Amino acid sequence: FVIDGTHFLAVANHRNGSIFTLNSVVFKWDGTGFVSLQSIPTKGAFGWKHFVIDDMHYLVVANRFDGSKDSLESEVFKWDGTQFVSFQLIATKGAHDWEHFVI
Repeated sequence: FVIDGTHFLAVANHRNGSIFTLNSVVFKWDGTGFVSLQSIPTKGAFGWKHFVIDDMHYLVVANRFDGSKDSLESEVFKWDGTQFVSFQLIATKGAHDWEHFVI
């Protein structure tokens, strides 16, 4: 996804063996490759979605499983100009993906 001409990439880390509580990473293009911008705590992350509302950029992660349960809060982050900050928690159950749409 792109914010103000800068390219970003969000990686959802689902698990490491039997460990599901892992940091997922947002990368930023530096002109020659993607470099780590920030590490975000996630629980069995399954996917990220970027979307824009009223010129504000958001990134939401689907938290699927924490190692014992799939009823978790997935999290919406808002771009503050330098990084993504927590904006809202949404109750989910075994979340796989998000889809932003306008009616």
